[in-house]
Amino acid sequence: DFSIDTSQSGISLAIDCIGNKDLLYADEKVSLICHRADEAFFARQAQSVLDAARHGCVVVSAFISSKEREVKRLLMQESLPVIEVMNDGFSPQYHPYGTSYDACVAGKLVQLSPWAFSPQSGNKLTREVCLVTNELVRVISKTPDDWWKRD
Repeated sequence: DFSIDTSQSGISLAIDCIGNKDLLYADEKVSLICHRADEAFFARQAQSVLDAARHGCVVVSAFISSKEREVKRLLMQESLPVIEVMNDGFSPQYHPYGTSYDACVAGKLVQLSPWAFSPQSGNKLTREVCLVTNELVRVISKTPDDWWKRD
């Protein structure tokens, strides 16, 4: 388990993790949240994220949008460090698969979830779930969504 300091709000948040938990404590992290309003600038955002990861930053994202998933594919191809916020809890039998499994084995990925597993949830991706996962990305990375525009 990993916990986030929310001392200002008095709330304690425990999070389940699978993978290399050391990535959560990295000094340099950047967020990847793709907004529709910035779609025309996606290539610039993707390049900024990849450059940051190549220079030692850990990329934090929920990889919800197709653009975010595209960047995840590129990050995995280069074996760059990633923190993935999942949109559902982990079942007792859960394990990463495919390139995510390989990245976990290589110590380049940690997946985390603030939700308890529920077989009834059916992995429904709602607006509220997206808002929560993206806020968690912001809190963990400690970077604003538009950090890449400031380069």
